This record gives sequence, structure tokens and C-alpha cells, in this order.
Amino acid sequence: MLSFYLAMLDDEEDKKTFSELYSKYNGKMFSIALTYTGDFHDAEEALQNAFVSVAKHIKDVKTDDELRLKSFLYKIVKNAAIDVAEKKKRYDFLALDEKIVSAETNPADLVEENEAVEKLTDFIATLSHKVRDVMVLNVIFELPPRKIAKILNLNIHTVRSRITSGRKTLTGKINELEKNV
Repeated sequence: MLSFYLAMLDDEEDKKTFSELYSKYNGKMFSIALTYTGDFHDAEEALQNAFVSVAKHIKDVKTDDELRLKSFLYKIVKNAAIDVAEKKKRYDFLALDEKIVSAETNPADLVEENEAVEKLTDFIATLSHKVRDVMVLNVIFELPPRKIAKILNLNIHTVRSRITSGRKTLTGKINELEKNV
């Protein structure tokens, strides 16, 4: 798929920049797309649309400012995913359905980890969109509250409050699940 995007670009420097972005952020962008579409195939479509958009705007991409870059990629993939979900009339927001795992992973551990990720996915899907957006940036992109506040144009205290709320809700649901097992 990378070769398709590279074919859209003429300049060798743009191709290099795009290849680096694709390699570094493909997995994280897929997770975000999956969060908003709730379907593996729809997430792939949204990811493709997002990367086409990135290729079209590659001259505007500033790789020297990682916060701006992550914000730019987050907004593009989020909008692409919402567009795909709206076209398909889907509003079932799920998160983190797939996880890239190394070939060295024990299959039994992989199954257990996938089950845990699926449960976490279901729990994240129950969060309000405001809390979910903050948690996606915090969990998937591993951004600190200050950077999340900049990206979402929120007060730092609001971001911290939403992270606390999201963690509290998720912890409660995980504890409840463990009691039932």
C-alpha cells in the first residue's frame, strides 16, 4: 500500500518524509480509525483516506514539531474515520480492536492479551466522546495532559479531569469484570 501513496508524490524528499510517517504512525492511526468506525474494514478505509490526504498535503507537514505532527495526523484520521462511519450510518464506537504484536509472542499470551484488549475496547466505547477523545490521545498516542490540552484546545485542568474520570470509569468496569470471573 505504501507504494501506492509514494506514487502520488514526485519529490524524493517528500517520498522519504511520507515513508517515515507511514512507518512510524500507521499502527496508531489505525487504532484511532478503529475507535471511530468500530469496524476493521471501515478503519482500513478511513486509514487509506487519511494517508491519501497526508500525501496530498505532504508539503505542509512539519516533522520537526512532533506535537503539531501528531495533532495533524490525529485530526486527519479522526475526520476520515467519522466520514466513513457516517457514510455507512455507523455510530458504534469501539476502540483498540487490533494490536500489533511481535512474532515472538506466545500464542496463549496473545489470546489472553487480545481478550483483554477487546474488553478494554468495549469499556472505552462506553465513555462520553469528550472523555474518549482525551483517553485515545493519552492511551494510544501516549501524550501527556499538557500536549492533549494544546491539541484539543482545552484547559489543562479539564484534560486532567477527563483523564481521571476515564481512568476511574475504566478501573470500575475492570474491577466489576474481575469479580464476575
